[in-house]
Amino acid sequence: MRKPTYDPKGFVSRLQSLAKYSVLFAEHQNEAFETSMKNSTKRLVEAYQEQNEYIEYLEKKLETPKQQYHLYEVTNGYQGYVPVSVEVMAENEERALKLASIAFIIHSGKRVRELGKQFGYDPDFWLDLKARLITENAGTHECTFEVKH
Repeated sequence: MRKPTYDPKGFVSRLQSLAKYSVLFAEHQNEAFETSMKNSTKRLVEAYQEQNEYIEYLEKKLETPKQQYHLYEVTNGYQGYVPVSVEVMAENEERALKLASIAFIIHSGKRVRELGKQFGYDPDFWLDLKARLITENAGTHECTFEVKH
């Protein structure tokens, strides 16, 4: 086994090189950290701005007055145990009649192309309709209810 040789000048120069590389590495890490922090901060600011824009959008949406719908009972003149009818929420009587007509067509199992050909229903089952206002300002969503008979 050989005795290791100790070279003080070489050892010092290696220590100096190591220290120099350590400083360069630390500076690089610091620059990378600062860049990462800047990017993260930028993304956080953008997210905060998007959140504020969305909140403003929702506030404006809440401020706009909602259409008030009225509750109608629409009958077609047919009689079962009770009159055949459908309840509709719509903004006016004309719209209630249109929605009820669609509900009667669906109920009778007819498609628009085959009106009057299936199940013996005449077209007046969904065309000869009368609407009766049950209540005003019943809600804020347009809808139809199940056909009752």
